[in-house]
Order: sequence, then C-alpha cells, then structure tokens
Amino acid sequence: MTESTVGIHELKANLSRYLKKVSTGATIAVGDRNEPVAQMEPAQKCNEIPLQERMVALREGGILDWHGLTPLEGYQPRRPTIRLKTERLASDLLLEDRR
Repeated sequence: MTESTVGIHELKANLSRYLKKVSTGATIAVGDRNEPVAQMEPAQKCNEIPLQERMVALREGGILDWHGLTPLEGYQPRRPTIRLKTERLASDLLLEDRR
C-alpha cells in the first residue's frame, strides 16, 4: 500500500497510530538521523513467504546458522556448548557480578 518514513522519536510518541496504519497495509520505514534503521510492515506479509525461504534469507543475512535440513531430514538441535569452570550455578555468578 503506502510507504512513509518516520523518526524514532515520532514513532515512540505515536506508536499506536503507526501500528494502526501498518495493520491496514501500510509499510513504514523508521529512520534515525535520516538513516533508515528498520521497516514495519503487516505481519501477514511474512506468513505469505514459505518457511524454507525465510530461513534461507535469515542464513544469507548472517542472522541464522542453519544448514538447510529440517528435523525430519535428520537435523538434530545442538546442545549449548558453554561449560562453566566451577560447580556454581550461572545464576549465582550473574547475581554476584551485578553487585
């Protein structure tokens, strides 16, 4: 539909109004000091693109590390590889670090 550009301050001040515009089909570019930083578009546009294509786009954009297989094709999610060098819980270390 229509595309307009809005600054971050204006978007924050009138978020509901801009979300209403987006829900009716408008696309809104968000700028920070005249540099585009984001784009808001209706959610159904995302659902029109097949999942496989979205995953490939995320991988090519450097956002996702994915080899293209689905769970049915033998893909097994990896377990976290970070190991603590102590018996203490990560939550305890985090709380200690915050002090």
